[in-house]
Amino acid sequence: MDNPFIGMLACFGFNFPPRNWAWCAGQFETISSNTALYSLLGTQFGGDGRSTFQYPDLRGRVAMGYGTGIGLYPRQMGQILGTETTTLNTTNMPPHSHTATFTPTSGGFVASVQVSMSPATKPQAADGYFIGSNSPFGGNPVFVEDPDTSSLVELGGVSAAGGATGTVTVGTSGDGIAFNNMQPSLGVNWCIALQGLYPSRN
Repeated sequence: MDNPFIGMLACFGFNFPPRNWAWCAGQFETISSNTALYSLLGTQFGGDGRSTFQYPDLRGRVAMGYGTGIGLYPRQMGQILGTETTTLNTTNMPPHSHTATFTPTSGGFVASVQVSMSPATKPQAADGYFIGSNSPFGGNPVFVEDPDTSSLVELGGVSAAGGATGTVTVGTSGDGIAFNNMQPSLGVNWCIALQGLYPSRN
């Protein structure tokens, strides 16, 4: 390439920039040292635009066409994007479930039923009534309103099922380790032409 366009990018198979070329390594340059190159690049790759501008930085990066591809997001000249690794968070995960393990501990209860040995005087139950013994009347009352506490006895043969307390542990999974997000790539020597033909739009 005896007469490349100024600002042209090219990749080489050797590890140094040829004469009148420079590495695409994001280095700063003074505007006064190469006004022709600055007039083409401007500050789209960096620099303050008053005294400096910056070369493209293709170290460890893949060049990409700017604009808006079909079904793709718009990309600007000089835009830097992408990451080598990615770590998922909860918003990236598909719906899923975890195993819950119940660990019981000792527990339960004992139930008993008390009846009164006092004569039953009430035919219908109400709050606080006890079951009484035989009625002194001719009917069939079976409840005692306010029995003598000394007349209370416990019935035998009564059983009840008890419950238990415990803890529920929801299992976790994953380590939160970032995964590689890179496409298959090959390292080459990207350079930019500092001298040559000034590109014409016509």
